[in-house]
Amino acid sequence: MEHNEQRMLYQWLTTGLAKGNCRIQLAYVEGDGQWWSWLSNDSAGVWCDHSNWQQALQTYSGSADPTLVTEDLFPCISAAWFALLGETVNAKLSQQPINYRLPKGIYPVITVDECQFVVVNIGAEKWQAAFADWTPFQAPPVQVTVKLLAGFIADCENIRHKYGYWLAGDVDIRQGEALLWWHEPLAIVTLTDVNQLWVKEIRPTVTFNQIPYLAQIATIDLSLAQLYTLIAAENLTGKVMLETRVCLLRNEQRVAWGELLTARTGMAFHCLELEK
Repeated sequence: MEHNEQRMLYQWLTTGLAKGNCRIQLAYVEGDGQWWSWLSNDSAGVWCDHSNWQQALQTYSGSADPTLVTEDLFPCISAAWFALLGETVNAKLSQQPINYRLPKGIYPVITVDECQFVVVNIGAEKWQAAFADWTPFQAPPVQVTVKLLAGFIADCENIRHKYGYWLAGDVDIRQGEALLWWHEPLAIVTLTDVNQLWVKEIRPTVTFNQIPYLAQIATIDLSLAQLYTLIAAENLTGKVMLETRVCLLRNEQRVAWGELLTARTGMAFHCLELEK
């Protein structure tokens, strides 16, 4: 799910919505299961794990043994289960599910009759009207691990041992500062105590032409609620894990380790070791 879509979903759901025995909330999900593509798009659709599909087969077919439910009934069962998404979306979902491994991510999870399915990359504007009369409920908070950076390299093709690279968005780490990063730079923060940050400045949105390299110096565990309601001069409390060395990441993968060099003109990352 793209960051902007996730932010919009959080603002809409906040904690969660419920009606009768149905509810919707954001949660981390991953694993093997069944997949119904939307408009024949392999990256958008509905997913559930194998156990929830077996439960749905049993619930909507009335059969005590889901293995006895024949495939020709799958479209009817799926349509009944996904009815909350509305006819517009339901009619565009593939009728027969296929095996699919869902990458780990934060997705809207919908529970109907105690059977759960996940909506993946179907724009919320296409189906959230179906939940207009639902009421809020207190779902468990979604905890995320957020990066703390010395800065980032916006455009860089290769990393070599002998080169140094100037960091954009660099901060004064000697004063305990770091760049709070969740898909994009969110704020400049200062480590004021063990496991506590102070928000010094909210950062403007940045658009990247390429996936940037991130000079990570630490991480902090926070909730989505804390991330999406950031204000300047507030304190954030969460578990902080410091890196033993500066780690350079790209697309969530470690690519190098190195050191930081400071000058009057800013800060640079000097590569000491490439990740094997």
